[in-house]
Amino acid sequence: YFTSALPNLKSSVYRLVPASKRARFVDLSEQITDSVGHYVIGQLTLGAINGVLSAILLTIIDAPFPAVLAVIAFLFSILPLVGTLTGSAIIVLVCLIPGLGTPDTTWIIAAVYYLVYMQIEAYVLSPRIMSKAVAVPGAIVVIAAVAGGAIGDILGALVAIPIAASAIIIIQKVVFPAQDRKRRRPADAQAPAEPA
Repeated sequence: YFTSALPNLKSSVYRLVPASKRARFVDLSEQITDSVGHYVIGQLTLGAINGVLSAILLTIIDAPFPAVLAVIAFLFSILPLVGTLTGSAIIVLVCLIPGLGTPDTTWIIAAVYYLVYMQIEAYVLSPRIMSKAVAVPGAIVVIAAVAGGAIGDILGALVAIPIAASAIIIIQKVVFPAQDRKRRRPADAQAPAEPA
């Protein structure tokens, strides 16, 4: 419902801006909206990678309910920072349950795999995918996610990267041009006129 009503909502907000500044405001708003959309696509990509790799591994090691556990891995990976850890812990605990006909080493293999995968996701996959998705440098992606998680828990981590991307867009499109205009102003224009 919200997605279908978003164009009307945006056009109503745009009309609140004075006509002289509306085109610039619309351009910035569209860039920020696109950035948030790309962030969501990036998170879904990370979730899909985790889900597919989990399905392959869990099938190979004969884990119980590999398809269900792969869906759990996918869904939890959508949450930044704590999602992959939580999903991995659930999967390892399910592999640990006795009486499901799994070999005794299944949970150990799953635990080692997820420890390695979490490091690769945190330091390789996530910064690369997010820097391409939201055009934010990898270091800022990691810093924003950690800071957002520390400030606002899961909700803070969810919105941290889109906020960082939005801030970068505003700085590049508004602050830097304003600073450049101030530098280009001739010195004569700033000096007070001498009395005649």
